[in-house]
Amino acid sequence: MNNLFNMLKNFFASPTSDDKLPSESLLSWRFTLARRTFQVIAIITLPAILASTYYAVSEGTYSYIPIYMAMLIVIFVIAFGKFVNDKTRMWGLMGLIYFIVLLDFYTEGRGSLARAFLVVFSFLGAIFFGRRGAITSAIIGLLTMTLFAYAFTAKVLPDYQISSLVVSGWISNTVILAVLISLVVYSVNYLVDDMTRFLAQSQELTQRLEQRVADRTKALVTSAEVSRSLTSILDPNELANEVVNQVQTAFHYYYAQIYQFDAKKENLVLTAGTGEPGAAMVKRGHSIPKGSGLVGRAAANNQSVLVQDTSKDPTWLPNELLPETKTEVTVPISIGDQVLGVLDVQDSVTNRIAPEDVTLLESLASQVAIALQNAESYARTEQTLRELDAQRYALDQHSIVAFTDVTGKITYVNDKFVEISKYSREELIGEDHRILNSGYHPKEFIRDLWVTIANGRVWHGEIKNKAKDGSYYWVDTTIVPFLNEQGKPYQYVAIRTEITQSKMEEEERERRAAELEAVNSISRQIQNTTTIEAALQVASRELGHVFGKKPTSVVISAGDGNHKGKNGQTAAKE
Repeated sequence: MNNLFNMLKNFFASPTSDDKLPSESLLSWRFTLARRTFQVIAIITLPAILASTYYAVSEGTYSYIPIYMAMLIVIFVIAFGKFVNDKTRMWGLMGLIYFIVLLDFYTEGRGSLARAFLVVFSFLGAIFFGRRGAITSAIIGLLTMTLFAYAFTAKVLPDYQISSLVVSGWISNTVILAVLISLVVYSVNYLVDDMTRFLAQSQELTQRLEQRVADRTKALVTSAEVSRSLTSILDPNELANEVVNQVQTAFHYYYAQIYQFDAKKENLVLTAGTGEPGAAMVKRGHSIPKGSGLVGRAAANNQSVLVQDTSKDPTWLPNELLPETKTEVTVPISIGDQVLGVLDVQDSVTNRIAPEDVTLLESLASQVAIALQNAESYARTEQTLRELDAQRYALDQHSIVAFTDVTGKITYVNDKFVEISKYSREELIGEDHRILNSGYHPKEFIRDLWVTIANGRVWHGEIKNKAKDGSYYWVDTTIVPFLNEQGKPYQYVAIRTEITQSKMEEEERERRAAELEAVNSISRQIQNTTTIEAALQVASRELGHVFGKKPTSVVISAGDGNHKGKNGQTAAKE
């Protein structure tokens, strides 16, 4: 029961937007239809009512004359009365049709025309009041027909005169004809007008879309041209100026500018701006703190900020040099999470910058970020090369110099390095540093060296290298890592001083010291022996150890004695 009740309730509810015509002028059209229909009825029924009045007078049926006159007055007042509003005309037209239904039933008694009037009655109810009006009109009409049918059957209504049949039929037919003509004419006119407006709007929309597509195409072409020009600019300031001028010219914006972070990443400093306002602000070092205003928000959040009406945004920062700004969009210039700056675009028309414009500017900002990074890297590289050239010149005068990258490949050697290694410069450049490995140093030594410089620290020590011809040489070496902005090494410079001679002299001294120590050790052991043979055995053994355990013999010549070998010699062999 509840479902049935809800269904009936929804059915008789007020019309929704689905029940209404799509045109916004529907209500105005309803009022116009009611007013024009009454005017047509008044004009067409005037002769019919006058003729019916004359006919009633001639037959002496004066009782109908007040009815005819009242109808005529009501119709003309409603049709042409200036004090009558359009809603009243709508209700008046519905009442007139209902009155015709009653009159037709009374005069005809069979409802031959009343059925057609009931259809018109319901049709007007649908036009004026939607679905509920149509259903209500139909129910009222059906109840009316039922009541009249019962009244005629029960002989409740009095008999009508034949003259009334003619007169009422004439009037009824005239009114319904006027209503139908009005409905057809004004419905067709409305549909034609609405179709004309629709076609005009479609044509206007098509023109706007075509213009929009043309603007977007031009913008994309300009964006591609800007992108191509960015690749050839290696100066960051020149790059920023080129971007803002291209953006303003291509998209016809009021103003465009680029901010970049300062060294501390706390403030956004204006790098380039269009026109005189931009030049003035760049000259005075205009800056915005991170997080402040639209520019600061874009940099802090790494997200674009679009304000279609700056007067309604409390965070917007006005600028006395840009009084015409009405719309503003700020786009971060970033690579991943790293924000390099902000592209700021302003326009003098509210709501002119569309979301698709923001998307295009974001794409352009990404390309600007890459170009700025390349330009800054180029500038750093140029500065590093200048510093390296100065260092190389100073070092080349006194030291053996070599440069390697982080993988250990040799990128530069000076003449002294070529001379001592006995390789040509062409044989060394691009080769791994291990081409000079002598195999003398243990793995722990080499590992300690690379761990030290890979962590950005200077290493110092003595290294034994192997030359191309197989000879060895010693160098006192200092390896200095060059660090990038992130504190990571990207190149190493090795400054060497040859110490081969001093190392050889040091080794000779160490060898002699070892020999003297051995001799002293042998002397002490011999002194502890009790026989000549034992002394000889000790001397032979220890001398063999000193000389690498080679077969060693000791011979002592004597003039006489108790222990003699052949030829008068005492011998010991190890």
